[in-house]
Amino acid sequence: MVVATEYVCSLVNNSCAVNRIAGHQDDRIKNSNVEYLPATWIDMPDIAPFILVSDAQLSARIEANESVFAAENSTVLVMSEPQWFYVQAVNVRCEIIQADHLSRLIGTIWINRLFAMVIVINCWPMPIVRLVCRHHRNPALKRVLEMITDALMNVAYDVVIPYAILYPYQRDFNTTTRMFDGTVYYQDGWFATTTRNLQQLFISSWFNFICTIGPGFSMLSCMSTIKFCVHPQNNRVVGANAHGMDTLRVLGRGIRIRNAYLRLTKVASVILSSAGLFVLIIHLHATLVANLGGNSGCLLELRPWFKTKYTCVVLEASCTRQGVNAPQLALEDAVSEMDPNGIRSLVLSHCPQIEMPTQIRALLGLEQLKIYNSTIKTWEMDAAIDASTKPGLQFVYIIETNMSGIPPALLHRDLPLRLTDIEFSGTNLTRIPADLHEYWSHVQFLCLEASPGITEIPPSTAQMPSLSQLNLAGNVIAAVPDNQFVANAFYSVNLGGNPLHSLPIELGFTLLLHDIRIQHTKIASLPLKWFQEPPPSNIWGTCVIIMAGDSPLCDKLFANETDVVEGSTVPVPVNRTGLNTFIVDGYLVDCTSMPLQRFYPVEYERAWRQKNL
Repeated sequence: MVVATEYVCSLVNNSCAVNRIAGHQDDRIKNSNVEYLPATWIDMPDIAPFILVSDAQLSARIEANESVFAAENSTVLVMSEPQWFYVQAVNVRCEIIQADHLSRLIGTIWINRLFAMVIVINCWPMPIVRLVCRHHRNPALKRVLEMITDALMNVAYDVVIPYAILYPYQRDFNTTTRMFDGTVYYQDGWFATTTRNLQQLFISSWFNFICTIGPGFSMLSCMSTIKFCVHPQNNRVVGANAHGMDTLRVLGRGIRIRNAYLRLTKVASVILSSAGLFVLIIHLHATLVANLGGNSGCLLELRPWFKTKYTCVVLEASCTRQGVNAPQLALEDAVSEMDPNGIRSLVLSHCPQIEMPTQIRALLGLEQLKIYNSTIKTWEMDAAIDASTKPGLQFVYIIETNMSGIPPALLHRDLPLRLTDIEFSGTNLTRIPADLHEYWSHVQFLCLEASPGITEIPPSTAQMPSLSQLNLAGNVIAAVPDNQFVANAFYSVNLGGNPLHSLPIELGFTLLLHDIRIQHTKIASLPLKWFQEPPPSNIWGTCVIIMAGDSPLCDKLFANETDVVEGSTVPVPVNRTGLNTFIVDGYLVDCTSMPLQRFYPVEYERAWRQKNL
């Protein structure tokens, strides 16, 4: 017969509040050998709120004021009820912040809905699971269900949603050329969408970093807790006898502790349920604003939370669709009915008389401006593009448009510094200002193509220090001055489709030069000076490519003629490396025949504009 002292061990705050009961004799524990209680019991007061300790070894530990819980799992992350609620509260807060951020950046409707659903489901498992499992005999089941639900929602948050944002780029990326197809850069909203997707995918601040990784740590702790709920420690604990259970009735302190936990559970359920309801209401409000304020000219909309105005990222003002001659009305609607700061790309199309309205200055967030199939009547300084009202503007495309000259609103010294790409394709321009370099010193890509009125290379382009790509295809340029490219450091020069007979003898700085395009020209030979010096090599260590399809130069190469260098008295070595490619003393000449195409994808542009025709 073993004599032991019985104790009531109330589990609270990760400690054992011990109350001595009485000494008595118990035949059932004479063969027991319990040294510790399971460590997980510390963190599961709803599973084992009161433990009757009547084992000799445990009693000795309690008398010596030593821990009665197993220490081997002390380093394992197992969450108690209060800890789990605090972690959930932090996670939900992080997810709400991220969802608000996503609603302002991502225009894909189903992704926004999925994110909102994830938060709502993450807020509601505690009350729902506890309601369903309130009569279940295994209290650990509700903890497991709560943790599994939380872990699954974190997988959707950390894996599914980021991959859904990234997938379109993975699908469209050409692994052979290691780049996207050139037409995607001109699609309505592609650039605006891509920049915002990258902001959502990548970390932009320390606060964003914390909000992003927080749910990941929560998922890890959930997995650890589930492990110890499903597979508890195999420790033996002596059951309580009838005498011991009677003595529990006098321990009011233990009852108060349990009631406190029940109150905490109810409060936590109410708080999390309210947070889920709040997210649901905010998301429905954003959806309602988008549905009520929808504009048929909006090609890409956002549904940001806490906004009372319709947010359109890409807006097309089509005069044909609205039955007007000028786009003033559409811009007035954009400023009055939409959030003007939300418009990132503006398309003015099918307008026979554009008198650029001053409302364009109110579009402070504009990044891309496109004018298609229109006639620019006036575009004065009162509607000018400047750094103060358009600090983020980067692209100006004027396509298939009538204009007597470059508008004054684009010819001043206060243009946005980020405006690096200006393209004119299919216009009736006849003159380019001689002082263009003074206004466009920061422009890197200049396109003046398919303009029959352009008969010479604008001399001012020789003084544009940032210019790296010059496209003059499809004009009526008959000659290029020999010193035209001396001061330039081009990546690409396109002179195709011009009635050129010769090329300039100077190429300028060739460190970045990748290709020279002279398809559909009358050029029959290359300048001698190009071969009097070592062939240029670029930073990639490759030959400079001369694309000369459908030119007399390629006719000579196909005929195995060697007089392909103007004025050379010594034959220049020519090696055929492929069906349509030749190496001419260090230059790679590509003679592939193809129709003359504009650099700007006009055919795609016509298809894009069909929606609002």
